[in-house]
Amino acid sequence: MTWPPGTAAPRPEPGAVPATFAAPAPAAARVQPAAPAGHLVAFAAEQVRVHQR
Repeated sequence: MTWPPGTAAPRPEPGAVPATFAAPAPAAARVQPAAPAGHLVAFAAEQVRVHQR
């Protein structure tokens, strides 16, 4: 970002936390690693067995 000649970039207030470190990303924004398909199939099969009792 450029600033007009003769002006300084706005300075953060003393003790201010930079925006990039202000707060962790919400859980929905974090990338979740995909579970292996075989694990999902086994989990679903187990759920079916449990609920058929």
